[in-house]
Amino acid sequence: MADEWRDKVLIHPHVKAQLPPCPRCSGGLQIAGLLWQGIHICAKATCLTCGAKLVADLPMGHATCFPYVADLELRAVYGSELGMSWLGKPFLDSLLHPKWKRVSALRIQRRLPATHVVLLNCLDYLYGHALLKLLNADRYQPGPGRPGLVVVVPECLAWMVPAWAAEVWSVGGPLPELRDYSPALRRDLEEQLQRFHLVELSPAAPHPPTFDISHFTGFSSYANPAPDARISFIWREDRLWRQPSWSQSRLIQRLRPTTFFLAWQNQAVVRFFETLRLSFAKARFTLLGLGRSTCFPDWIDDQRVNSFRTTSEAAHCRAYSESQLVVGVHGSNLLLPSAHAGATLDLMPDGRWGNMTQDILYQEPDPRVAAWRYRFVSCDVGPLQAARYAEEQLRGLEIHRLLYGAGTCEEAE
Repeated sequence: MADEWRDKVLIHPHVKAQLPPCPRCSGGLQIAGLLWQGIHICAKATCLTCGAKLVADLPMGHATCFPYVADLELRAVYGSELGMSWLGKPFLDSLLHPKWKRVSALRIQRRLPATHVVLLNCLDYLYGHALLKLLNADRYQPGPGRPGLVVVVPECLAWMVPAWAAEVWSVGGPLPELRDYSPALRRDLEEQLQRFHLVELSPAAPHPPTFDISHFTGFSSYANPAPDARISFIWREDRLWRQPSWSQSRLIQRLRPTTFFLAWQNQAVVRFFETLRLSFAKARFTLLGLGRSTCFPDWIDDQRVNSFRTTSEAAHCRAYSESQLVVGVHGSNLLLPSAHAGATLDLMPDGRWGNMTQDILYQEPDPRVAAWRYRFVSCDVGPLQAARYAEEQLRGLEIHRLLYGAGTCEEAE
């Protein structure tokens, strides 16, 4: 694990990082200090040639792929156009319009003593982004001569921070507020850094490739096929399966007949389960996810919740780990299910194909088996066809595990 400790940036007692040239004149930048925006951890910098005062992303989180430099005087931001609309411009806007109203208090949980630490910043206004950054904690397990780990998370994820973290700093309040720049939160965060002799910044890869999900939730991935294993549908009420195409018209969207479309989704899920029940009679058909609208037959184990708490999210993770298959509409709601379940069928809405795989936490090292274990179909597919895909996926997965798990056969001489 030695390589996992490289490529960190020093942020305390001073900032030491390589910055891009000045976007105004291409001159060199001199670091003047730290500015912790929240999602972004930045260096305040001055151009040695033209004197411009700038705020530059340090390489962490999505800034490892899309780093931005903000020029507050010119009200401009510079960087890749690929992330400009959802990352660069909101970054600039937050600095130009700080929220002076204090966010929820910063809660500090001290677990282990440490003077030299790596800081893993998981703050984000999107649940999925924050969770994905948290998974980087698996890279910083303790060992001789290694620094401690400080994890900074939205409060809703604090329960998942691994036991080996030296400290957990959690920020409460609604997730959307974490897109803003709060000078009060910045002051609190930067003050906490003063307690340590040395603080390095984790790159916090935006979608880490390897991790053990049990270190975060306490539940391992589904590993023991059984006839009575669950087949689970992950319910959500803001992006629906089987929403008819005519519902996308502007008039219908303004009227928002939510109850009608949720009933439509309900019937699709029931028919999907009924069809699979013919082939998997002993399976426990389970409904998980967020929102309690509409009712289901008694033979469906309805574990949906109206809001997640630590206990309910842990209970859901247990059910995911007992599921031979989870099915749901594309989104962050499939991250934890896909990490725990034996297989995942991802229903893709039009317009989301460019984000395919971003909601999957792959737990399969063999790409040939992974192609069966994690599958993507259009949201337009009906429940009968979806059930056929699901049955083929489950039957084929076992066959492919046997084929590719047998190793390479050598020809007899």
